Amino acid sequence: MRDDADIVDALVLEKLKVLAEKRYALGRERFGTTNLKTDPRDFVEETLEELIDCAWYMAAKLVQLKVYETPQRGEQLELFEGDLDGSKDRNEASSERAGKADKQEAGLPSGPDWL
Repeated sequence: MRDDADIVDALVLEKLKVLAEKRYALGRERFGTTNLKTDPRDFVEETLEELIDCAWYMAAKLVQLKVYETPQRGEQLELFEGDLDGSKDRNEASSERAGKADKQEAGLPSGPDWL
């Protein structure tokens, strides 16, 4: 008997197959077939560029989710729990969140300071 994880894996795999087939068909329509003997592209460089694009899109979505979409409690999530070097403790971060909540109640912008 298959468990839920197996079913989810099968669904994800099927979705990836469908997406890959669509991308393949689009690429073939736009660029024709690939001849690996004569193709001048640097596939490692191409892959790196695609991964950078992927990282950019994922980071943008995370910012979008954490900054612009409100969670169940009706308050905005912090983008980072502490500062980047980890020197803020939980009490300091909690105090900052409370200050932002006070600003929000007063009708002031409550987004991260760096935006």
